[in-house]
Amino acid sequence: MESGYVGSIELGYQAGFWDYGMDRWKLNVVQSYAFSPIVSLGVGTGLRYYRESEAALIPFFANARINLMDAPSTPFIAFDIGYSLDATYRFKGVGMLLSPTLGARFTTSEGTTFTIGVGYEMQKMDFLYMYNNGEYYDIGSSSENSGALSISVGILF
Repeated sequence: MESGYVGSIELGYQAGFWDYGMDRWKLNVVQSYAFSPIVSLGVGTGLRYYRESEAALIPFFANARINLMDAPSTPFIAFDIGYSLDATYRFKGVGMLLSPTLGARFTTSEGTTFTIGVGYEMQKMDFLYMYNNGEYYDIGSSSENSGALSISVGILF
Protein backbone atom coordinates (compact mmCIF):
# COMPACT_ATOMS: atom_id res chain seq x y z
CA MET A 1 0.00 0.00 0.00
CA GLU A 2 1.35 3.39 -0.98
CA SER A 3 1.09 6.70 0.86
CA GLY A 4 -2.11 8.67 0.35
CA TYR A 5 -5.84 8.56 0.96
CA VAL A 6 -7.42 5.37 2.33
CA GLY A 7 -11.13 4.91 2.93
CA SER A 8 -12.74 1.97 4.69
CA ILE A 9 -16.16 0.60 5.58
CA GLU A 10 -16.54 -1.97 8.38
CA LEU A 11 -19.52 -4.02 9.52
CA GLY A 12 -19.51 -6.01 12.71
CA TYR A 13 -21.20 -7.42 15.76
CA GLN A 14 -20.30 -6.66 19.35
CA ALA A 15 -21.20 -9.06 22.17
CA GLY A 16 -21.66 -7.24 25.47
CA PHE A 17 -20.05 -8.50 28.65
CA TRP A 18 -19.55 -7.50 32.28
CA ASP A 19 -22.22 -5.67 34.27
CA TYR A 20 -23.29 -3.07 31.72
CA GLY A 21 -22.34 -4.83 28.49
CA MET A 22 -24.98 -4.88 25.74
CA ASP A 23 -24.99 -6.59 22.33
CA ARG A 24 -24.89 -4.24 19.36
CA TRP A 25 -24.39 -4.03 15.60
CA LYS A 26 -21.51 -1.90 14.35
CA LEU A 27 -20.93 0.18 11.21
CA ASN A 28 -17.80 2.32 10.76
CA VAL A 29 -16.80 4.60 7.89
CA VAL A 30 -13.20 5.85 8.19
CA GLN A 31 -11.30 8.36 6.04
CA SER A 32 -7.52 8.10 6.58
CA TYR A 33 -4.21 9.25 5.27
CA ALA A 34 -1.47 6.60 4.97
CA PHE A 35 1.84 8.29 5.78
CA SER A 36 3.66 5.11 4.77
CA PRO A 37 2.74 1.48 4.08
CA ILE A 38 2.87 0.99 7.87
CA VAL A 39 1.11 3.98 9.53
CA SER A 40 -2.21 5.69 8.80
CA LEU A 41 -4.24 8.24 10.76
CA GLY A 42 -7.80 9.31 10.11
CA VAL A 43 -11.26 10.22 11.32
CA GLY A 44 -14.43 8.19 11.30
CA THR A 45 -18.09 7.98 12.11
CA GLY A 46 -20.60 5.19 12.15
CA LEU A 47 -23.58 3.68 13.88
CA ARG A 48 -24.09 1.39 16.87
CA TYR A 49 -27.49 -0.27 17.18
CA TYR A 50 -28.17 -1.73 20.63
CA ARG A 51 -30.62 -4.58 20.09
CA GLU A 52 -31.96 -4.99 23.62
CA SER A 53 -32.70 -1.31 24.27
CA GLU A 54 -33.45 -0.50 20.59
CA ALA A 55 -31.10 2.48 20.87
CA ALA A 56 -28.83 3.97 18.21
CA LEU A 57 -25.60 5.88 18.83
CA ILE A 58 -23.49 7.78 16.31
CA PRO A 59 -19.78 7.76 17.19
CA PHE A 60 -17.24 10.31 15.94
CA PHE A 61 -13.65 9.20 16.43
CA ALA A 62 -9.98 9.47 15.53
CA ASN A 63 -8.44 6.32 14.07
CA ALA A 64 -4.81 5.13 14.10
CA ARG A 65 -3.70 1.98 12.29
CA ILE A 66 -0.31 0.28 12.26
CA ASN A 67 0.34 -2.48 9.72
CA LEU A 68 2.94 -4.88 11.06
CA MET A 69 4.49 -5.51 7.62
CA ASP A 70 4.90 -3.67 4.33
CA ALA A 71 3.02 -6.34 2.34
CA PRO A 72 -0.32 -6.71 0.51
CA SER A 73 -1.53 -9.01 3.32
CA THR A 74 -0.49 -8.16 6.87
CA PRO A 75 -1.63 -8.19 10.49
CA PHE A 76 -2.49 -4.79 11.95
CA ILE A 77 -3.23 -2.98 15.19
CA ALA A 78 -5.89 -0.23 15.20
CA PHE A 79 -7.17 2.15 17.86
CA ASP A 80 -10.23 4.41 17.84
CA ILE A 81 -10.95 7.11 20.41
CA GLY A 82 -13.90 9.46 20.27
CA TYR A 83 -17.31 10.49 21.49
CA SER A 84 -20.84 9.30 20.67
CA LEU A 85 -24.20 11.02 20.26
CA ASP A 86 -27.59 9.48 21.07
CA ALA A 87 -29.51 9.22 17.77
CA THR A 88 -32.55 7.50 19.29
CA TYR A 89 -34.38 10.32 21.07
CA ARG A 90 -32.30 13.45 20.99
CA PHE A 91 -28.89 14.24 19.56
CA LYS A 92 -27.35 14.58 23.00
CA GLY A 93 -23.79 13.62 23.85
CA VAL A 94 -23.52 10.19 25.44
CA GLY A 95 -19.88 9.65 26.31
CA MET A 96 -16.39 8.58 25.39
CA LEU A 97 -15.66 5.69 23.02
CA LEU A 98 -12.47 3.57 23.09
CA SER A 99 -11.86 0.67 20.71
CA PRO A 100 -8.55 -1.21 20.27
CA THR A 101 -8.51 -3.87 17.52
CA LEU A 102 -6.16 -6.61 16.30
CA GLY A 103 -6.73 -7.76 12.75
CA ALA A 104 -5.48 -8.75 9.35
CA ARG A 105 -5.61 -7.11 5.94
CA PHE A 106 -5.86 -9.25 2.78
CA THR A 107 -5.42 -8.02 -0.78
CA THR A 108 -6.84 -10.15 -3.59
CA SER A 109 -5.16 -10.67 -6.96
CA GLU A 110 -7.71 -8.22 -8.44
CA GLY A 111 -6.51 -5.51 -6.01
CA THR A 112 -9.47 -5.46 -3.58
CA THR A 113 -8.41 -5.20 0.06
CA PHE A 114 -10.47 -6.75 2.87
CA THR A 115 -9.97 -6.64 6.64
CA ILE A 116 -11.07 -8.76 9.55
CA GLY A 117 -10.64 -7.64 13.14
CA VAL A 118 -11.28 -8.68 16.72
CA GLY A 119 -11.27 -6.14 19.50
CA TYR A 120 -12.90 -4.56 22.50
CA GLU A 121 -15.15 -1.51 22.55
CA MET A 122 -15.96 0.59 25.61
CA GLN A 123 -18.77 3.12 25.36
CA LYS A 124 -19.54 5.42 28.30
CA MET A 125 -23.32 5.84 28.53
CA ASP A 126 -26.19 6.60 30.88
CA PHE A 127 -28.31 3.79 32.30
CA LEU A 128 -31.76 4.28 33.83
CA TYR A 129 -32.98 2.03 36.63
CA MET A 130 -35.95 1.73 38.96
CA TYR A 131 -35.53 1.25 42.70
CA ASN A 132 -37.72 1.00 45.78
CA ASN A 133 -36.95 3.82 48.21
CA GLY A 134 -39.16 2.31 50.96
CA GLU A 135 -42.42 4.07 50.15
CA TYR A 136 -42.62 3.95 46.35
CA TYR A 137 -40.57 3.18 43.29
CA ASP A 138 -38.30 5.88 41.96
CA ILE A 139 -36.18 6.20 38.81
CA GLY A 140 -32.46 6.88 38.90
CA SER A 141 -29.61 6.97 36.43
CA SER A 142 -25.91 6.29 36.40
CA SER A 143 -23.12 6.78 33.89
CA GLU A 144 -21.34 3.47 33.24
CA ASN A 145 -18.98 1.81 30.76
CA SER A 146 -20.71 -0.60 28.38
CA GLY A 147 -18.08 -3.09 27.18
CA ALA A 148 -18.27 -5.48 24.25
CA LEU A 149 -16.11 -7.98 22.39
CA SER A 150 -16.13 -6.92 18.75
CA ILE A 151 -15.67 -8.80 15.48
CA SER A 152 -15.78 -6.97 12.17
CA VAL A 153 -15.10 -7.30 8.47
CA GLY A 154 -14.32 -4.44 6.14
CA ILE A 155 -13.21 -3.27 2.75
CA LEU A 156 -10.56 -0.64 1.93
CA PHE A 157 -10.82 1.66 -1.06
